[in-house]
Amino acid sequence: MRLTAFQVSQIQQKVPMFFGEGSHVWLFGSRVDDGQRGGDIDLYIEPKIQDATALVDAKLKFLLEMHRVLGEQKIDVVLNRRKHDAGLPIYQIAKETGEMLL
Repeated sequence: MRLTAFQVSQIQQKVPMFFGEGSHVWLFGSRVDDGQRGGDIDLYIEPKIQDATALVDAKLKFLLEMHRVLGEQKIDVVLNRRKHDAGLPIYQIAKETGEMLL
């Protein structure tokens, strides 16, 4: 995994803060592969909160906070409302190929 301990700890602290205690997060994509360089920070989140409007607000505030603490870099967030699981392939790929951070 190509995240620093600081980056991992910030993600682990901020996800429950914005998406609710009991939320889960995986890092997936190129940052999981130690053999690659650069790349976005791709996060797959199963949030505790399920309200669509609250999730949009939480995602924007989470990204703002992550940019504040980690600096300017590309962070992509995929949200899966478990109660409304659309069964998108990206959900399965993120969980199967990613590393669970929380």
